[in-house]
Amino acid sequence: MSPPPDPWRSAPPRLDPRAMERALAASRAELALKRPVRRWRSQAVGLFAASAGLALAVMGVLLALGTSPVRVEVLEDTRAQVVRADGGQACRVERWRLPPGVREGDVVVDGRLDPERTEALRQEVARKRAALAVPLPPGLQL
Repeated sequence: MSPPPDPWRSAPPRLDPRAMERALAASRAELALKRPVRRWRSQAVGLFAASAGLALAVMGVLLALGTSPVRVEVLEDTRAQVVRADGGQACRVERWRLPPGVREGDVVVDGRLDPERTEALRQEVARKRAALAVPLPPGLQL
């Protein structure tokens, strides 16, 4: 069995002049249609405007949703349980995702510890505990 012929060393195929003439006539006929053609600059501006509009829409949705603050409930060695402040949904996250120095009861917003919200939460819990406390009758010692 002989090896296949090398396409680089073989003679180029002969072109049929009638086929070439038909292809040339078809391209001339298409160019003669005079269809309106959009310029490349207007197409580029339209493409840029569409992509910029899409980016702005995505940014608007992300800003509208935002990231809700989470309260750290339980800290373990490698994981932590956090509760979303807006909905109360609890989930477990890896400990390295929380900022360093976070403690149980702290509030984390956008990956940073929020001391103002943490203190407000502690005061609210203290008020609720004080409201639920049962006063001791006089003379009763515990």
